[in-house]
Amino acid sequence: MLGDNEGAASAPEAFVVNLSIGVANRVYANRISGLARLLDWWAEKHGVLFVIAAGNTTEPLLVRGVDAVAFEALDAGERAKHAALALLDAAPRRALLAPAECINGLTVGATATSSAPANPRGLSVFHPFNGRGAPSIISRSGFGARGALKPDILAPGGRPRARIAPASGDTRLSVQDVHTQEDALVAAAPPLGAISAGIGPTYGTSPAAATATRTALQIVEGLESEDGAYPDRLPRRDRALIAKALLTQSAQWGDSGAAICDAIKFRTPDVKWSRQRKEAARLIGLGATDPVRAIASDDHRVTCVGFGRVSPDKAVIFTAPLPEDLNASLAPRRVVITLAWFSPVSPWRSKLSLARLQADIV
Repeated sequence: MLGDNEGAASAPEAFVVNLSIGVANRVYANRISGLARLLDWWAEKHGVLFVIAAGNTTEPLLVRGVDAVAFEALDAGERAKHAALALLDAAPRRALLAPAECINGLTVGATATSSAPANPRGLSVFHPFNGRGAPSIISRSGFGARGALKPDILAPGGRPRARIAPASGDTRLSVQDVHTQEDALVAAAPPLGAISAGIGPTYGTSPAAATATRTALQIVEGLESEDGAYPDRLPRRDRALIAKALLTQSAQWGDSGAAICDAIKFRTPDVKWSRQRKEAARLIGLGATDPVRAIASDDHRVTCVGFGRVSPDKAVIFTAPLPEDLNASLAPRRVVITLAWFSPVSPWRSKLSLARLQADIV
């Protein structure tokens, strides 16, 4: 990417790097790892987007207050509610693996995505969630440094099943390996693949990060195409930041986010709305990405992009005129602003970052 004294760079135009090698014995505990600090420096110094897997864990979940027999008799919706609460209870023990806590990278968790339906009541091995955007039961949780939102986004990561087992008066949900094509993502494998020759199952945050990386490449490819907004190609830093911004903007909570908030309210009826949102964000970040939404607009939605260099205590103004078709329309309208930047960092500061950016609608 940069080259050295021994030769020129082998990929000088690379702007995104997929990193799915979480350090198993380095769980984030309010102290940013040296590797995360290095990636933060590299991203800001050279304009590279690191897409990082949040990390996986197979630690069993504990459903409190419901015994195994009663849990097995619940329908899919009730099981999902209790599984979400178990994930929230376990979140402090399922923190991110280094370097997923870095501030300039894009941390990706896994959704419980599969073509298989949720299992009906009466089965001891089941899918805890049934719906797009729900968190995987093996995906590690946030928050990041100084309470930062982590993981940033979720992407498809297969759907491991859980096995119901008694635990005194509670229920233990043990993670089962994914071996069937309907539960896993399909990837290249050694010649004797588990599904067929050269094909095997994969699941978790590593393929989720790879999927997000692929979407980042497609975003820039579309913008730099002949009929795109930037046919003359963008500098590496701008490529990295536009990919980060549009990937993040495509993320949505959807029904899964609402279901987690409902589960929190079920257990604590007087919980404040802001607290619900914060706890749910610990599992799903900004939500599950939508590749189509990241790459294309439609008849009811348009995406505008812009770049700028902002000095300390200064601002850059972007003007976006309202389309004429909306002037005579009473339809609801919404403006969503997504900012992406690489903050300068200092290895001698506990806060690490040296810059903050905000947007105001005038």
